Amino acid sequence: MRRLVPAKDENGAGSSGTVEIGTQLAQASAAQRRHEELHGTPNSPLAHLSYSSIENSLWRWVDSPIDRQVEVVVSDFRAMGEAERNAVRDSLSMDDFYTLFTFARRRALAVLRGSEAGQIEPAFVSLAMIDLERVDCRDLLMANSLLCYAGERIGAPVSDLVKRTIQLAERETAEALKTQRTTRIDLARSCGYREVRTSEGVALFDTGYETFSPQADLGRIAFDIATALENNGYEIENISLASDLPLTWLAGSEGSAIARMARSLSGCVSIHGVPRADPDPKSSGQMLLVFLGEAASERDALEIAAAAETASSSQRTEWGLASRRICAVIIQSSWMAHTPPMEDARSLERLRGVIEGLLS
Repeated sequence: MRRLVPAKDENGAGSSGTVEIGTQLAQASAAQRRHEELHGTPNSPLAHLSYSSIENSLWRWVDSPIDRQVEVVVSDFRAMGEAERNAVRDSLSMDDFYTLFTFARRRALAVLRGSEAGQIEPAFVSLAMIDLERVDCRDLLMANSLLCYAGERIGAPVSDLVKRTIQLAERETAEALKTQRTTRIDLARSCGYREVRTSEGVALFDTGYETFSPQADLGRIAFDIATALENNGYEIENISLASDLPLTWLAGSEGSAIARMARSLSGCVSIHGVPRADPDPKSSGQMLLVFLGEAASERDALEIAAAAETASSSQRTEWGLASRRICAVIIQSSWMAHTPPMEDARSLERLRGVIEGLLS
């Protein structure tokens, strides 16, 4: 299961929407336990289906055979009577609901990338299978908003599709969806994404709400860096536009010259990944962060890169690069206290030439 509501940690590892994390999901988990006590663990038609983290990410498109398997279950659900639909919904677990959310989000991206318009209707139907009590309501609304946005972009009858979804949904899910039936979707504010055109087609990057008006195509450069990192031992989990560059990575303090330079970026993109070679990924906290920014001047870009170079320590391996006004800060560390990074300066050096070539 993967949280969908966009969030940001203090080190800039996610997007910049400020949300409460934990309370709603804890309530949903408690509801799932009560549901299991009442209904047991019936055989779910989705129990054997689970998207990988790569398939879950929308910063690039990855084909998945699971899409077709989920669609078969969704189509069967749509053809059932109300009693049968309720029985299927009761058989689904909380994890199954988040599989459906991923299916819906992937279908939204697929139609934005030019897939047949008819592919969006099963995605709307999949939301009717959700038991609202056992998910974070914001995840339902975000998935629905993304589908509505994609539907509007391709000229689909969004209002009718939402109406049909409501007719198939349980009462609380239906009431939640009604609130968005006629709402014009702002992709960034409703979903935490921005649509970006990459060398591989349309992608959806996470977004924060910092200033983002760079002259350079930072989104394209970030995508190229992310794909290069995936070829060099890392799995990229997300790319976030309009992020900030936290001073903690520049060993700077508020009011300092380096703080002014970091705050004066015309745009910043963050890339978050994890090392594939990590032998204990669930508990080690190992991560890779790359911040890509457009500075106010070439001098500022050089100063930011130099500050990153001096910020490396026993707790993190870090270096910086600059090319004209573009600067990049690369950090490999663990978010677990007193856990050293997997890579030292020598091993991480293999990435310098890769990223340097993409900046120039």
